[in-house]
Amino acid sequence: MTQPPEYSILVVIESLPKDGRRYDIRPSTLERRAIADRLNIDELDPFSGSLTLVPTPGREYQLEGTLNADVRQTCVVTGDPLSNHLEMTVYRRFTTAPLEPDAADDEDEATDAALELPEPLETDTLDIGEIAVEELALSVDPYPRTPGLPYVEINVDPPKKRGSPAQPESPASPFAALAELKKKMESDK
Repeated sequence: MTQPPEYSILVVIESLPKDGRRYDIRPSTLERRAIADRLNIDELDPFSGSLTLVPTPGREYQLEGTLNADVRQTCVVTGDPLSNHLEMTVYRRFTTAPLEPDAADDEDEATDAALELPEPLETDTLDIGEIAVEELALSVDPYPRTPGLPYVEINVDPPKKRGSPAQPESPASPFAALAELKKKMESDK
């Protein structure tokens, strides 16, 4: 069972005017809280923007605009609260036409966003609200750190016991261990 989206603006593609339509992104307080819970962020206020969906030739649709959000997260190192302002530029293409099998293989070669294949639509609706949340999810830092916090190298080797002779370094790989074992067996002969 799929969970309903936290924020949804459903658009029926066939009802879109020829010159397109603008959609304001302004989730309510409850919707922002649900989005923040889903994205594992402490607070999301505000989250807003404007996206325009325009039909283009070839049964394709272009969605573009900007989104802005202020997020509060927790530093993964210190636990301190962090605030961050995000500005996102959205450009996505969709199609209701079936994609040619060869075109899907060539997508890896495309590097420019304008050359990428449009996303296929399986239904006649597009959820602009869910797309806005996806763009936010891609922009949020998954491991936020306090700015200027130094990176510290952590030694994951177990500490050696005091008073015990220094243990030889372990081989760098399993093959090095096998080579060492082979040498030991040959010397025992």
